[in-house]
Amino acid sequence: MVRLTGAPANTLADLADAVGGFDCVHPVSEEYLHVAVKPLGFVVDDPDGGDELDPDTADAAADAAADVFADERPFEAELERVNLFPDSVFAEIDADGRFERIHRELLSLPDVPALPNDGDAYTPHVTLGDFRSTSDFEYFVEWLEDNRDIDADPIEIDAFHLVERDPAKSFSSLETLRTYELEE
Repeated sequence: MVRLTGAPANTLADLADAVGGFDCVHPVSEEYLHVAVKPLGFVVDDPDGGDELDPDTADAAADAAADVFADERPFEAELERVNLFPDSVFAEIDADGRFERIHRELLSLPDVPALPNDGDAYTPHVTLGDFRSTSDFEYFVEWLEDNRDIDADPIEIDAFHLVERDPAKSFSSLETLRTYELEE
């Protein structure tokens, strides 16, 4: 993932607050704002396949990811517009295909599981909130149509982070396990 800071994070925090003003949306906290690049899956002692892997396999995948980032240079990404997935509100991110390429490279690593939103289904984005009901949804959609465009400074991408979070908690804290710095 990529952590967001500075003016782009402030803009996105304001957007999360705005969408959270509707009963139908549970907004993310400012600390949770990030660009997900490739979820690794659930690390468990006895994986049963699918989206689970054991700690040794997770460590091997994290080590292999360093090779993906070794030749990557810092870059900028633009916040495009607010959009919807069936279960959430998000900000679209455009970095001239770099996130998509990095995602595919991470997905191609040995022992990295393919998850439902991987591959062609991957969309670079920042989640602003999840839908929690249909209450006032029609008013939210009307607001969204008038507030889609995002006017923000570019996001400076100079590091990627492997993080751990508690899947039982909505928008839980993101604990950094590894950082992959991008060198000039």
